[in-house]
Amino acid sequence: MRQVITRLRTVVRKPDRDELVLATGVITLLLAITLLLGLPFLNRLEAQGRMATVKGNAATVQLAVESFARQHRGAYPESVGDFLAYLPLGQAPENPLSGRPVTFTPKPGDVTYTLLTGGRGYRIQAWTYGPGETCRQALELSGGC
Repeated sequence: MRQVITRLRTVVRKPDRDELVLATGVITLLLAITLLLGLPFLNRLEAQGRMATVKGNAATVQLAVESFARQHRGAYPESVGDFLAYLPLGQAPENPLSGRPVTFTPKPGDVTYTLLTGGRGYRIQAWTYGPGETCRQALELSGGC
């Protein structure tokens, strides 16, 4: 048994300093490449998450508008202030692009509400960034007749 242990000690040697430096450099290089390749992917995921939140805000507003109409014999709200109490916590949802409450204006990350002619329908629009940081419509929801 002693002979086996002695043989193992002679076969397995300690790496010298140059080998450790080389191995550390290779590992550092691989980590750097992984980060460089992974960052764009993470940025895309983050942007998709924000877009999903904007669309979710539009759906939340639609639910509040329909809840208002149900309580008011099918009449849709004339303005945002009419259905604000039907939103969660009675306040506007958060704009994921600015971190502030939605202002119901056509700005990126925001949601707008429009009562259609005759008050028999509505349009809810979600907004995001377009080419060159311009504002563009990301989603439109409607209801009524």
